[in-house]
Amino acid sequence: NNYSYHQLRENFIQVEKCIISEEKFINDMFEYNKIITSLPVLIEFNLKSFLDNYFKNDDELFFQFNINEVFVVSDKNILKFILSCFFRKLTYYGEDSLKNISISLHNENNSIGLYIKNNNIEITDQEFVKLTKMNKFDYGLEIFKAYKVAEIINLKIHFFKISNKECIFKLTFNNYKY
Repeated sequence: NNYSYHQLRENFIQVEKCIISEEKFINDMFEYNKIITSLPVLIEFNLKSFLDNYFKNDDELFFQFNINEVFVVSDKNILKFILSCFFRKLTYYGEDSLKNISISLHNENNSIGLYIKNNNIEITDQEFVKLTKMNKFDYGLEIFKAYKVAEIINLKIHFFKISNKECIFKLTFNNYKY
């Protein structure tokens, strides 16, 4: 059977998407392995400024910072890796899902909470149970990697389900100052 390029074009597009996806996965695993096999570089930095710079090109995100300046002691590269894992998980459900994400910082009892909320994610009760098992692999590779890397810099990760359409990932920083 001879097929024209036009007839096979969709197949080529799908193969290209799979190759790009696999390439991202492999590069991400190299980054993950580099992080877990090296010592963290703990420095003090302004978390709000860090977030502003990290998300400066994402006009669709909604920010709500109840704190003007807060300094944390952490590793910026590890924090970037954790955030990218969260965003890959949250945007997995649709390309336009980025506009449904909001980010907020809150001063809590002896800690700072960084909340990443998705307002339009379909999550079943079964998926929620998997996501709350932060020490298990069965809730997805992205969150597993984020959890393991967070342990290196003493960040706590929590996951909350507000409704079938809303979920929150929370990072807790215990080492901070104003």
